[in-house]
Order: sequence, then C-alpha cells, then structure tokens
Amino acid sequence: MYFSKPGISLEKTLDFYFSIYKRKGLFDYFEGLEDDLVKQYNALNKDKINSDVDLCQEFFLNMKTGIQQENYDISWSITKALKLITDKKIRPQRIKIKHLYSDFTNLEEIKLQHYKNCNLDLIEPIIVSYYLPIQRLIVIDGNHRLHEAHNRGREKIDAIILSPFANSIIMNERNYKLYIFHHNLTNLVKLCCDPLAWKFMTDKSLEWNTYSGNYTFGNIFLKKILMLIKKPYLPILNC
Repeated sequence: MYFSKPGISLEKTLDFYFSIYKRKGLFDYFEGLEDDLVKQYNALNKDKINSDVDLCQEFFLNMKTGIQQENYDISWSITKALKLITDKKIRPQRIKIKHLYSDFTNLEEIKLQHYKNCNLDLIEPIIVSYYLPIQRLIVIDGNHRLHEAHNRGREKIDAIILSPFANSIIMNERNYKLYIFHHNLTNLVKLCCDPLAWKFMTDKSLEWNTYSGNYTFGNIFLKKILMLIKKPYLPILNC
C-alpha cells in the first residue's frame, strides 16, 4: 500500500484498521474502496493549515485514535458554532455531565475564579459536538463552566448539542477531512464485525451506517453474507 509522506502520521492506525478489513475480505468484495481510503489519507497530507483558523476563537483538541498512541490535532470554530446555533435556533438540553468528554488540562485560572462566584443556573449553556468516531459528546465551548459544575457536584448541565454533520460547518476544511477519515475507518470496522446488523451506504450525513467518500457501495447484502462467513474478528479498540 502506498501512502504519501505524511503531514500527519497515522500509519499504525491505518495498518491496524486495514488488517481487519483485509481479514474480513472487505477490499475483495468492494473493489475500489481501498483506493478511495488511500486517496483520502494522501489528500489530507497535502493540505496545509487553513488560513481561516482564528486562534482566539477556536477550540483545539488532540484526538487519540486508540492505536499505539497515535493522534491528530483538530479544532472547531466557536464563532461559526454560535452562528449556526442562532441561524438554526437550536435549543439547549439538560444532559448528564458524566456523558461529556471535556479537556480540563489547559483551563485558565482567571476564568476558573470567575465561575466560582457565578450562579450556575444563570450561565450560558455549554456547546457540545457529537464526535462519532469515538462516540462521545465533546465540549467545544464551556469547559470552565463544566469544570465548576462538576466541582459543585452537579450531575446535569444545560448544553446545546450539535450533530455530526454540523462539523462540516464549524470546522475548517482540513479538520473536516480528518473527521470524515476517522469516521470512515470506525464505521467500516462496524461493518466488518457485524455485517448483517449494519445497514450501510455512501452518505454525507456522517451518521452511523454511512461512508463519506467517492466510493459507492453496491450489491451490499450478498457481500455482507460472504463477509459473515469469514472467521469472526472483533478488535479491542482503546479509544
């Protein structure tokens, strides 16, 4: 397999996932799928950091793939997220704090002190994005508010939940491509592990059961039967 010299380095992750696909015959049954995935990865490595990144209004996160400590950096535009919320009139929901993934490693002391003196019932809702590849709700705005709510023993917090597709609007182009690629890798593993239960299609919604790319799946039911005959293999992912 040929990968271009990486701007990101996920070779071990790719080897892990591709070994599963080949063991289940995925690339044999869906000819052209391997080429599409390789092109997606190589295209990522040719992209530079986009000029539309606003360092003051971006939430950055280091995303681990769960494979031999490989990771990549990703970010969301808070400005774009707020505009989307206003345009679509998305209402907050009350959700359990334990269901949220939050980065408490780089919190600012001045903000922590500010929220210690706040009435948590009056603060703005936090913003979370459902990051399907790791099946977690990631806090992209409001980590300081969440930290204070957690410290006070709160079990729930008001949050505005953005769908996976919202990432196409609130990420820059390179980050969105990274998201799509990770999404495709994890969804194809699901297809390999449980072929019959997994409805699958090429779709840009970024929901479960979908593949986002130039490859179109055809005659999928018969091919899933053939995959089912292959020796079962369920990987242990440390995501």
